[in-house]
Amino acid sequence: MYIILLGILLSWGVAAVAGVVATISRGALPAMVLGCLTLVGGLGTGIAGLGGYAVGLAKVEEAIPRAAPENRERLRTRGEELVRYPLYFGLFGSSVPLAVGTIVLGVGMVRRREGTPSER
Repeated sequence: MYIILLGILLSWGVAAVAGVVATISRGALPAMVLGCLTLVGGLGTGIAGLGGYAVGLAKVEEAIPRAAPENRERLRTRGEELVRYPLYFGLFGSSVPLAVGTIVLGVGMVRRREGTPSER
């Protein structure tokens, strides 16, 4: 969970900087580069959440054979509920950077298209 939290903090920070730079700067290149970095940060956070889910689910499946037979189904159900939290956390945390990165990249691409031929 701490890796996902770190990814969220970093990617949201890059998203904020990207939004400000895309608004202030007139060039296409800074907006496109920061938009791509924001998208990569958002994807990384989502992938970290998915990885946390996969590792948690593997640990639950590893623990089930060691449990008493009467507790196995309850352990599986509760374990599957708990391992969803990293997935939800990662997907929620990646939503803002993905949205901002897409917008900023789009702004950069529009600026590039509207620029002079030497700026393309």
